[in-house]
Amino acid sequence: PEPPKPRPKPVSWAACAAMNTDKLPRSKLQGHAVRPKKSIVEVLQHLANPKDPEFKSVELSDVEHCRFILEKGVIPFTGINVPGAKACAIRGLKNDGTNICFANVIVQALMRTNGLVQLLSYVSNDERFPFYTTFRQIAREFYQGKEATAALDLQPLLAGLLEKDTIGEQQDAAEFLQRCLDSLHDECKWEKAQVDVAADGDGFAKVGRNHKKVEARQSGLLEDSPIRRIFGGVMKSVIRTRGKGESISVEPFTMLSLAISPEEVKSVETAIQHELQQETMGGSTSKSVYIQAFPKILILHLKRFEYDKASGSGIKISKAIQFREHLRFERRFVEEGSRASPPDYRLVAVLNHLGEQLHRGHYNAAIRQKDHEWFMFDDVVSRRMDLSEVLSQSLTAYLLIYADVSSDHDGPSKVKIGPEMGR
Repeated sequence: PEPPKPRPKPVSWAACAAMNTDKLPRSKLQGHAVRPKKSIVEVLQHLANPKDPEFKSVELSDVEHCRFILEKGVIPFTGINVPGAKACAIRGLKNDGTNICFANVIVQALMRTNGLVQLLSYVSNDERFPFYTTFRQIAREFYQGKEATAALDLQPLLAGLLEKDTIGEQQDAAEFLQRCLDSLHDECKWEKAQVDVAADGDGFAKVGRNHKKVEARQSGLLEDSPIRRIFGGVMKSVIRTRGKGESISVEPFTMLSLAISPEEVKSVETAIQHELQQETMGGSTSKSVYIQAFPKILILHLKRFEYDKASGSGIKISKAIQFREHLRFERRFVEEGSRASPPDYRLVAVLNHLGEQLHRGHYNAAIRQKDHEWFMFDDVVSRRMDLSEVLSQSLTAYLLIYADVSSDHDGPSKVKIGPEMGR
């Protein structure tokens, strides 16, 4: 018989998830059938189509493990004596005149996002996926199973991700984080099933409901990824015009940007209220914004920089914005008609910008290391801090990261590491 033809290599994770392959062969070891090891991509494919007969041989534990990562986004707090678990090392990051502090604080925060680290621990080096490969290499430096003392230089690891003409220049930490999340999403996204909306060719849909005209636009909702499962939420905007029905726009987000320049905004809560409040657009038209789906990891971006027409450049808003350890959205900001309750969020990181100018300032980060243990990371320097000091950073807080603790699964203590992290 002719030898079987080799399987074509997919050019992307999405292509891999879309492949309809033949059943994988089983290898023999000492007379016993051994199930072929499934990659994270194949498990994702199984989750997307669990009835596919090819995946009847998937190890249940692997599927359950990855399902938990994807659906919950974060890992339950299980204490310090967990078999196979590793703690994230307290490790400084170098900034020897390279102005890389904007990346240092992002890395320190992401390395304590357990769902992401678990996912990275199942990823192998692959030049087709530069962001996953880079962050997997960085994660290995933080999860060696022992406390690392030497400061790590990120620039060689991040060189391939940074634009060459910007290396050595101070950059916006929020923009860098957004670029990382977008790129990680793009490298592992797959298509979701078509939503139950009869859309026309331009992405709009007209639906008759209660004899009212509704025009709906859904942007980016037909894509899914582990990043969306961890950091992704959905925003819904409804424009109502008397006598003309509604126009609805639904969009995913991984970072919620909040204006802080309005005089009434003095806290995170009032900034959220300002962002989601109903506004009159003139005449008989009004606009309302709701949260349709909440992320497991909520990233709030306090917009401290805005364009000044007089000077023709960006200026910093040095204004105290109060924030608390716990955050819960008011019920009125949840999508109309939804029975879902807003999650309980707990603060896990505060990324600060110091200085009066975006491109000449400095970043440091206060991060929850364990359940009740906080550390300040300032490049190579790290020190313990208490919660009261964390909450006193109202003048410098730029990015706030909260974890959904509604089901007690935010604990940043230790992470069960997959097989690739130890290689």
